[in-house]
Amino acid sequence: MNEKMLIIFYFLVTAGVGRCKDNLIVETKTVNVGDDVTLTCPRLTSEHSSWLYWVRFVPGYWPEFLGGTYSFNFTNVIETAHITAKQGPGTFILYISNVRHIDTGLYYCVKVDFLNLTFLKGEFLRIK
Repeated sequence: MNEKMLIIFYFLVTAGVGRCKDNLIVETKTVNVGDDVTLTCPRLTSEHSSWLYWVRFVPGYWPEFLGGTYSFNFTNVIETAHITAKQGPGTFILYISNVRHIDTGLYYCVKVDFLNLTFLKGEFLRIK
């Protein structure tokens, strides 16, 4: 996430416009070093003005932007050598290949619609 997007994200969270969807559950996923991990988030293609983001929170550090997309069908893929963010059928996928201990953290899928920020899914990734 560029610096401008990070500042906007931080502002939305601290200003209290962020909310969680009803019954948000943060799950824990435990994997071994070297495993591949796929995290998925629901994506409603009928919401044409929404953005979805995968963000990782690690205590003591700024939130880290891992990938973003529109809610509607869009073929853009954000890929590094280690992490890929892309759309799937009705989902927004975050794929982490060959996980390492530094991948431990709290991963959130966030929907932004104008000035409304909604945490859709939370997953704590624990690496053994």
